[in-house]
Amino acid sequence: MLNGIKQSAQRAAKKSALTALAIIAVLVGFGFFTAAAWTGLALAYDPMMASLIIGAAFIGVAVIFTIFSLTMGHHTVEQSSHHDQMNFTQSASSSENSNLSKLIEAFVFGMNTGMKSDQK
Repeated sequence: MLNGIKQSAQRAAKKSALTALAIIAVLVGFGFFTAAAWTGLALAYDPMMASLIIGAAFIGVAVIFTIFSLTMGHHTVEQSSHHDQMNFTQSASSSENSNLSKLIEAFVFGMNTGMKSDQK
């Protein structure tokens, strides 16, 4: 059972590391893209206009993301956390030690019930 937990933790660590590397690569690429856009705009107009255009584009993207984040409801979070808890319970029930999986299942059920009673 501990080997399974260790392997699961190792997979999660590898996945997190690869995701972090991908995010870093995207950010570096986005930095070069921004520099190329600024250079092209500076050649077409002037450096001040290039900076204004790129700054306005970044502010526009930030406003759009802010609007999306404000319009997302609490309902989506509840669904994803319930889905995660169900996946955790299902993976625990396939464990070698059925007593432990029953204990975890009871714990998750109790947490869900407590969270639902707090929301009312």
